[in-house]
Amino acid sequence: MGFNIAAVITQPDRTGGRGKRMTSSEVKIVAEKYNILVFQPTANNELAGIIKQINPDLAVVAAYGNLLPEEILSVPKYGSLNIHASLLPKYRGPSPIATAILNGDAETGITVIKMTGKMDAGPIVSQVRVKIDGEETTESLYQKLAVVSGEEISRVLPIYLGGEIQLRDQDDNKATYCKLIKKDDGRIDWHRRAGEVERAIRAFTPWPNAYTYWNDKMLKILDANVTEKALDPGFVVTIGKSLLVGCGQDALEITRLQLQDRNPMSAEEFLNGNRDFDGATLR
Repeated sequence: MGFNIAAVITQPDRTGGRGKRMTSSEVKIVAEKYNILVFQPTANNELAGIIKQINPDLAVVAAYGNLLPEEILSVPKYGSLNIHASLLPKYRGPSPIATAILNGDAETGITVIKMTGKMDAGPIVSQVRVKIDGEETTESLYQKLAVVSGEEISRVLPIYLGGEIQLRDQDDNKATYCKLIKKDDGRIDWHRRAGEVERAIRAFTPWPNAYTYWNDKMLKILDANVTEKALDPGFVVTIGKSLLVGCGQDALEITRLQLQDRNPMSAEEFLNGNRDFDGATLR
């Protein structure tokens, strides 16, 4: 079964990076490459008008970022499908990938649902489970789930449209929710266990990054390993080429970091240029 993509709808271009240049979403870039019509509405009322104009048989939504009302979802003949990056009803909301890493989950996955006006609560079309390894970051897991999502939606669309899938209602009593991650969430609390801090470092890659402060400058911690060492929370000790920071339980061996206005570097490179870091207290 072939499909005709009537249009792609994505978020408006935004400024980003140090040069504050206007940047387009990746889906817009790909759509324009294949000469697919692109719309970038700034509000739901504008989006509703576009959907009614296109009048598609089916809408497929992924990481759009806005809660869509029933007025929009009901326009397509076969409804609207959403690809959500968790095993619903677990982790409804905007940050399921980072939350799974923060909580130390052994697995996550993707869920295809038929959308309703309630956030991530529609009946389940299909699910795919994916293991989370101990080095996964939000960035790497996002890429892995994106590949799985593309494969699954291609597999499921023909049988969904053919009426061959029995939808499953979610159990709202088992629903859990995740919050919108903010910049402040990345600040490290060194009184937490080292394992929790290490997961935060991976969960907040690539944004907002896990960070702390040294000499009134922001210091991003990019990679670290847990080590069984008793040090005061935030206290820095260097042993040879190793850089250790105390936590509420155990310590972290920092392997890669980035000082404000500097490039990322290894712990060895950082220590070579910052001899006074040994004995510091991070806050």
